[in-house]
Amino acid sequence: GVYDGDPSLESSNIIKTFSGNSRELNTFVVAKKSDFGRGGMITKCRNALKVAGLGIPVHIANGRTEGIILALMQQKTPGTLFPATNSTSTLKKWVASSNAYSKGKLIVNEGAKNALFAEKANSLLPIGVTALHGQFNKGDIISIFDENQLELGLGISSYSANHATNIIGKRNHKPIIHYDYLYLFELN
Repeated sequence: GVYDGDPSLESSNIIKTFSGNSRELNTFVVAKKSDFGRGGMITKCRNALKVAGLGIPVHIANGRTEGIILALMQQKTPGTLFPATNSTSTLKKWVASSNAYSKGKLIVNEGAKNALFAEKANSLLPIGVTALHGQFNKGDIISIFDENQLELGLGISSYSANHATNIIGKRNHKPIIHYDYLYLFELN
């Protein structure tokens, strides 16, 4: 499971349920690669948070323990549960897991970034897009980045790349990505 400090120290304890965010992880998770896994615990926890954010509970437990899956199902093992935090539509779940299918990249300005992450749901309007990379068609998955190259999310394009190129930075056009077809990553 996930410890509240360095697992090699006796003073560290397993966190039974984690319901915080990725910023909180950085305060106590040791950032080193394990012998068993392909990535460090920070990466595992961030992926667990992403999946939990899609409405699917996740457990992190010791994969070397014999019968760990059965024990998890019977809730008899120490480990860390990342409870489901959202009930996301099936379409948004699909978009969230479509990184590998992205056909293009949009760069958005700070105003668009703030609008996307506001409490009120917003679509990505052409006025907030500063650049476009790649060739995509209407209906393709495209990635959204800020001006510092931080990936913000994914969405289904309402336009082809050729059409979008002509309207980026302009007002009075329909969204490039409508909110219903947009998935945003948690900002660290």
